[in-house]
Amino acid sequence: MNENSHLTDLQLRQLIEQTMDRRDIHGALRHIERCGECREKAAALAPAPTFVLVTPDPTPHLDADAMRAYLDGEMDSADSEIAGAHLEHCAACREDVAAVRREFGAAKMWFAAAAVIAIALIVVPFVSRRRVTPAQPKPQPVVVAAAPRAQEYANPEWTALVSSAIATKALPRRSDLADLRPVGDVLRGESTSAAAKVRPEGVVIDSTRPRLQWTAFGGATYTVVLQALDSSRIRRSPRLKKNEWVPDFDLRRGMTYEWQVEVDERGRSLIIPEPPAPRAFIHILEQSFHDDLVQARAKEPGDHLLLAVLDARAGLDDDARSELTLLERDAKTRQLAGEFLRSLSPQR
Repeated sequence: MNENSHLTDLQLRQLIEQTMDRRDIHGALRHIERCGECREKAAALAPAPTFVLVTPDPTPHLDADAMRAYLDGEMDSADSEIAGAHLEHCAACREDVAAVRREFGAAKMWFAAAAVIAIALIVVPFVSRRRVTPAQPKPQPVVVAAAPRAQEYANPEWTALVSSAIATKALPRRSDLADLRPVGDVLRGESTSAAAKVRPEGVVIDSTRPRLQWTAFGGATYTVVLQALDSSRIRRSPRLKKNEWVPDFDLRRGMTYEWQVEVDERGRSLIIPEPPAPRAFIHILEQSFHDDLVQARAKEPGDHLLLAVLDARAGLDDDARSELTLLERDAKTRQLAGEFLRSLSPQR
């Protein structure tokens, strides 16, 4: 996880519900510690007792038993991450843990040496009296995991969607968004901003106030230009010094927008994306899809299969990939998750 990138609502929910990949938790906590915006979003999504997971230095000092459990790997993943976050902020506990680690290390080395000596005393005389025949590997049974079955949801449409996805081993896909990813123009000569990028582009976005980012130019100022495809009205940002902007107005749900950035670099004007790069489009998720996902996340928060299917149907491919990554952890659904990942369009 990139600690400099803002966390999505899905990542914040995974952190709060303790379903986030252990490799990502530390980076998420570090980012939230520094980012007031993500901290406020997390506070809004989580009840007060849960938000302790994502506030700086959320734990009291570690006692001796907690330190030994942390060093010996006996803590569960959530407690271990919380203890680790506390140790980053508390010099006193770090010194105590270092002392316990030295004490543990010496004790483990003594026990390991004693164990080796004991095994040698038992095994060596026995081996010397008999000729050892190399053990033949036993054939391992082939285990075929049964295909998961869709549960019956209160919403019959969810049941039908999940059942169809399992039967076809493919997620539902939108067929109305092909124009989101246009092909670039034919190269028409050298372009000073050809390497400049904008993000997001060519994707569906759930937020009506998306964060728009682009390649920075030293000492430049920027103006973002937004236009809905069904309208001649053009919306412009104020002149910006940072290479990102969140509109202070809501974009319309179900609408596709083209956007670009006008760059003033010390009197030189550029536009990004600039040909031969393709034009940048984003599509704001329809209200019906948005409402369906809000309801599913509230009623079935741990059902990663259902959420992946609904995300894919809405065109939220990145969110679907995140749900499938969690689905892959379960041996019963690992193969199906792999099939679903292959059915998604290539990640941009």
